[in-house]
Formats: sequence, structure tokens, C-alpha cells
Amino acid sequence: MGSVDESAAAEVVFRSKLPDIEINNSQPLHTYCFGKMAEVAGRPCLIDGQTGASYTYAEVESLSRRAAAGLRRMGVGKGDVVMSLLRNCPEFAFAFLGAARLGAATTTANPFYTPHEIHRQAEAAGARLIVTEACAVEKVREFAAARGIPVVTVDGRFDGCAEFAEVVAAEELEADDDVHPDDVVALPYSSGTTGLPKGVMLTHRSLITSVAQQVPFDYYLLPHPFLCLCLSLVACRWPGRAWLDRRGVDWVMMGPAEPTCQHGRGSNIRSSGQAPTS
Repeated sequence: MGSVDESAAAEVVFRSKLPDIEINNSQPLHTYCFGKMAEVAGRPCLIDGQTGASYTYAEVESLSRRAAAGLRRMGVGKGDVVMSLLRNCPEFAFAFLGAARLGAATTTANPFYTPHEIHRQAEAAGARLIVTEACAVEKVREFAAARGIPVVTVDGRFDGCAEFAEVVAAEELEADDDVHPDDVVALPYSSGTTGLPKGVMLTHRSLITSVAQQVPFDYYLLPHPFLCLCLSLVACRWPGRAWLDRRGVDWVMMGPAEPTCQHGRGSNIRSSGQAPTS
């Protein structure tokens, strides 16, 4: 085959018709999410579709600081990994952002997984603490106890477990830990289509970059970084959520139809933001 004369090859660049995006990814993800707090502090941020409980942006920011302080009290620090074994619920956001403020990463796992799948991911990720719910607690309690891993439940008290309400009862974290944009903030695992699931290290910088690509365009249905981060982490399980947060959209978090994690259907997150009209 003949060689290609690279010097003679014309440079072809395909550019979007949309304007360039300014990406400030030199900050931690939680700082980026709440960068417009003064504009949206009193607006609904998270709405629990099952209970109707509503949290404003200011309340979510405060609860994330309380979660950070509580997680630190339980031994979580920079470089550690928190496993979030939860369906869609407000506590998912509080725990994720709380861990992020400490420089810790969150590995997201589906509570519909089998105990073996959950244990394998927790060991591979090096989980320092597990946040879960009633329907999945029996899948991890014995495993965690044997390894000295604290378990926190969001919907009730169980022997050997702490309640999430106790975690967020701490005083707010006064100042975030020293978090670098290149620190890992999320550690989702692949589906394992071509082999065993593998962890994907996502940094503060990479998630901000992903979110920032969606934020500027007002004609999108979902208009805020926090929501974008949610969507991305829901896929992560969530970077879409940060996008909607920066745009001041309120989220309705819908749980699954089934009351247990033993079988079935995934849960949904829905934005109650209005689609723009032409």
C-alpha cells in the first residue's frame, strides 16, 4: 500500500454551529454546582416524588455540608471511597456531595444487584463506608461487619447500622477539605458486557467538563448543572445533575413501583423544569 504524504493532506476541522463553551473546570464539582446559589437559594432543588418532601438549593447545600461532617466523623477522608447502594432518593445527593467535599469518591451500585455482585464491587473499589436502604441492607450487613465497614441506612434503624439522620445531624462542615480538580469524585462500574465490571475513575474536572457542555443552551429541556450532574450520575448513576443545579431547576426524584430491591424495575428522576417555548 502506498504511503500518505501528511504534509500535503488538507486539515479538515468540523465545527459546531453552536458557540464555543467556556468551561471553568479548575474547581471542585460541588463548588461548581452551587456557583449560582445567590440566584436560586430559595427555589426547590429536590422533590421526593414518593413522599412529597422538598428541599431548596440552600437546604441541599447545607445538608451536603452536614453529610460531609458526619462522614468525616465516621472515618471518611480524602482518597476514600463511599459506596452508594441506593435507589433514587434525596439522600443519594446529600451523601455524594458530602463525600465530594471531603475529597472522597462515591462508587454507585444498584441495590437490585445480587449480594455477590455488590460484595465484589465493594472490595474492588475499596469501600470505606456503605450507604444503603432497608431493601438492600441484608445484602451487605454481614459482609461489612466482617470487614469493619460502617453501614448507614437512609430509611430506618437496623442492628449494627447507623441512620443517615444521625450522619446529617452533625454541625455543617465549616470549610471543604483541600480538593483538587483532578481528584476522583465518582467511581461507577461498567456493566461488564465483555467481561467483569470495571471501575471508571471520574474526576471533578471531567464531570464539570461533561456538565458544562450542556449548561449554556437555554433551549434544552433540562437547564441546570445540579440536574445535569444528577442525570450523569444516574447514568453513573449520576454528571447531568450538576447541569440542572446551575440552572435552578427543581428535581422530582421518582422511586420504583416495587417496594423491594429483590426484583424488577429501575427508578426514575424527572425534572419539573418547563420546556422552553418558541
